Amino acid sequence: MEKETKEEITKGKEKDILKARLNKIDDDITFAQLRVEIEKRDEIISQLRTEVHTLKEELTQVKERNKKLYQILSHGEMKDKASVLAEVAKLQEIRDELTSEVASLHAQLEQERSKTRTSSTDVKTSKQTNKKRPASENA
Repeated sequence: MEKETKEEITKGKEKDILKARLNKIDDDITFAQLRVEIEKRDEIISQLRTEVHTLKEELTQVKERNKKLYQILSHGEMKDKASVLAEVAKLQEIRDELTSEVASLHAQLEQERSKTRTSSTDVKTSKQTNKKRPASENA
């Protein structure tokens, strides 16, 4: 009986040892799987960090290009504004010249009208005086 008991105890211990080993093997396998998963995720994280860094550099470059473009456009607008102002000044000068020319022509027109009125008045008065004279004087 003792022998059977010892064998039972030994079998129980062996089962416990076997269970412990199986648990340890399962734990080791799980640990290895988790380690592989962590390595994959670390690699993905590394790639994403590299991508973020690259995108930040691209963003910086785009911002610099936009800043330069803004400066160029602003400078161009200033040139456009300056040329528009110069054109406006030139057109105002031309307008002033035309206004003075129109005023001068208007004054000349009034003088011509006055001369025409005077001439027509003189012609009318001379016709009237000719009509008042006897026919013998006109001939």
